[in-house]
Order: sequence, then C-alpha cells, then structure tokens
Amino acid sequence: MNLYRQKCKVCQSGFAAEVDDLLRQGKPYNEIIFLMKDKIPGLRSTHITAHKKHPTVIESEITGLQQTVAAVRQSIVTPSPQSYAEPIMVRREPVDDMQLLERIKEKATMLLDSTSDPGSIQKLASVIIEIIRLKYEVTGTLYAPPPKILALEH
Repeated sequence: MNLYRQKCKVCQSGFAAEVDDLLRQGKPYNEIIFLMKDKIPGLRSTHITAHKKHPTVIESEITGLQQTVAAVRQSIVTPSPQSYAEPIMVRREPVDDMQLLERIKEKATMLLDSTSDPGSIQKLASVIIEIIRLKYEVTGTLYAPPPKILALEH
C-alpha cells in the first residue's frame, strides 16, 4: 500500500470508492461528510481534500471529465446523411452545452492546480483544449479552432 493511502482516513475506512463516487457526482464536502458520518466517524473536509490529491482519484476524475466531453461532442456532432466521413453540426440549445463545458473546464482547471504529475497535466490540458474546440463548434463561429490552439497539443 502506498504511503499516502496508509495515512489517508478515507482510504483506511474501506469506503474510499463511495467517497470517490460522491466526489465524481460533484457533491459538496459537507454533504459527503453528512452521508458518510456513520461509515467514517470524524471525517472532515481536510480528509477529503487530502484524499482527492491521490493520483488514482485524480486519474478517475480525469476519466470522468474525458467521458463527459466525449458525450457533449457526440451530442452536437452527428454523421452527415450524405457522407459519414464529414460531420455536421446539429443545432441544439448552445447555452446548455456552453454552461456544461464551462463547468467541465472549471473542474479540469481545479484538478490541474492540485496535481504535479506530468501525465495528469497532459491529460487535463487535452481536456481543456477539447473544450475550447467544442465551444467554437457550439457557438458556430468556427468548425475548427485557430491553428494556435491546435499547436498547443503538440
């Protein structure tokens, strides 16, 4: 067992998976503490903050963000009936998509601030770049982002 898991109150409780699920759902710390009070006595927000910094928790959150961004992409771009090689835009309520993308970007930025792992940083940067691309697509201003943004990926 890793050192950080040996000292982590959440990991030691045996209920880390439940806490991770609540974090992925975006539950506030006070609600997590209330829901877990019988399972993890004495749980405080500092314990949850420390637990969230574990590489496995961060990776899990990154995967969740990637899946959400992929779902947004799927909902706004569909295959063209004429050619499956060229996607077309499906007009939906751009406000809803923009708000969702902004929340994902905020969460990705927060995770970026909490990690120093190069692999996690690269994945989070890719999520943020994909969000920028999608924002252009949702607003209909450009189909693809400017080359400067694409150059950031490489």
